[in-house]
Amino acid sequence: MEPAAVIEGGRVTGVRALRDGAEITLRAAREVVLSMGAIRTPQVLMLSGIGDREHLADHGVASVLHAPEVGANFHDHILHGGCIWESPEPMAPRNSAANASGFWKSDEGLDRPDMNIVQIELPYASDVVAKEYAPPGNAWALCAGLVDPKSRGTVRLASGDPLAKPVVTANFLSDPQDVKSQMAAIDLCRQLGNDAAFASWRKREAVPGRDLDPAAKAEFVKNGATTFFHQVGTARMGKDDAAVVGADLKVKGIEGLRIVDGSIMPRIVTCATMATCVFIGERGADLILGG
Repeated sequence: MEPAAVIEGGRVTGVRALRDGAEITLRAAREVVLSMGAIRTPQVLMLSGIGDREHLADHGVASVLHAPEVGANFHDHILHGGCIWESPEPMAPRNSAANASGFWKSDEGLDRPDMNIVQIELPYASDVVAKEYAPPGNAWALCAGLVDPKSRGTVRLASGDPLAKPVVTANFLSDPQDVKSQMAAIDLCRQLGNDAAFASWRKREAVPGRDLDPAAKAEFVKNGATTFFHQVGTARMGKDDAAVVGADLKVKGIEGLRIVDGSIMPRIVTCATMATCVFIGERGADLILGG
């Protein structure tokens, strides 16, 4: 069972949960800290009555705090799977299978790289690409990773049942700029993989194996979309009244509740999110210990 906050007089005073099939209430002496990630954190908030009041009413949850931004602004790093080359001979992975990567701007006018090109020592492909191209097992991939996506999705309740999984509508590549950036990165991956420097490491380009016109390339981008599993943003921090938390990581409009996880990021960092989440945790600890 997902926990739900106990809210009394506008203050979170504890958490309801299940232990060995029985409901229990855990009381907090000072405050409750929620740290369940960009999918479960908004679910728990909404089950506790903190979210868009109309959405909560649709699922029989009484509104305690109207906070429409809870569950909004969902985004993630998108990994394309993939551009694939068959190897001349079988080769076992020599490290984690994905130790080589680099950052690149899909447009020189950008102030920071928006792409993370990842080399994977396996024929990494989405289900759709794998079905269409059937890449050989003895192969490696160059995968275009979009680390500054413009597309935004949502996390919503499936029902008021705490055991029901939330509904994630990722909306990957719904912004045309994301598709354009990925198309440019596909061109770079193919240029690199087919370069003379890789001649001894390839037998042939297996996927896509040919030049694609713009429409086909856009479809290849969409069909190849997978994820880095770096979801963020669904309880965003900000100075504006609509933001879910402030700089102190406390939920605006209610007392005794703080969020300390990647859901508070208003915009995803352009690198793997683990270190940033550690920093959020360290900052949260400092704030809690400082009172």
